[in-house]
Amino acid sequence: MNKHFRHIILNCICIFFINSNLWSDENTSDDNKINNGTYVYDPYEKINRSILKFNIVVDDIAIQPVVTTYKAITPDLAEKGISNFFSNLKEPLKAITFLIKGDIKKSINSIGRFVANSTTSLGFYDTSKHLGLKKNNIDMGTVIGKAGIGSGPYLVIPIIGPTNMRDFTGRILDYYIDPISALNNNSSINISAASIMSTRAEYDYEINDLKKNSNDLYNSIKLLYHQRRMGGINEDYLRDLPVPQIYID
Repeated sequence: MNKHFRHIILNCICIFFINSNLWSDENTSDDNKINNGTYVYDPYEKINRSILKFNIVVDDIAIQPVVTTYKAITPDLAEKGISNFFSNLKEPLKAITFLIKGDIKKSINSIGRFVANSTTSLGFYDTSKHLGLKKNNIDMGTVIGKAGIGSGPYLVIPIIGPTNMRDFTGRILDYYIDPISALNNNSSINISAASIMSTRAEYDYEINDLKKNSNDLYNSIKLLYHQRRMGGINEDYLRDLPVPQIYID
């Protein structure tokens, strides 16, 4: 536990170091454009586009066939139940994150959702919505953004997909505070991989539609991702659009 907290502290220090140095080239006059989602700071576009091409090869060869088979053999009701199961496993992390944010009411709400869903259906059905416990979205990247830390440069990470320096740091913090990470390493990895695959299957139609119809998929995904993240920070959930993990160019 102490080791985990040391890692968290070190990552928090890195956030401020990166924000004051690496991001110093970002034009502060574009802050308003960044906040309303019409501008994305992207100094590494050439590298990002190359990584995106790699990601789509992996998606086409290794991921899309699995997703297609999964959707073909899994009834819609079962697919929804599996999606609910993995969504429910995120509630303890949300509870901790809301607590860090200082939102005790939503933290308790997330605990209530997890207990209600787990005890009534093992998480396969969202029982809590009938009890007035609304599903809320939160992660450490959003918390950091609400604290006033800029997004930093846009990044495309191999396999993972689109992110930015702030959100990538947030992902690391999410890992260390997530109770699921306290499980043995193999269990944690298996749960994470299955959750990602379930999410990929859930948005399969949107992803493939975007691949086929976007004139410049790289820029489309970049803007969609940025708008979704800024929407979460500004609590403008009308812009909370699904963004695929792996894309084509």
